[in-house]
Amino acid sequence: MATSFVARTMEALRGDTPEVPVEEARVHRENAGPEEHAFVDGLNTLMTASLAA
Repeated sequence: MATSFVARTMEALRGDTPEVPVEEARVHRENAGPEEHAFVDGLNTLMTASLAA
């Protein structure tokens, strides 16, 4: 399962969308718990910055 997750993630990274729509991650992205939205937003910002470098 991890291999297919990584493969789909790498495929999604080849595009130019602002988020990577990997289905296994979507459930976590859309269901952040209390106080987790700031974490998710911060992680997105960090990953965007590191991928752009």
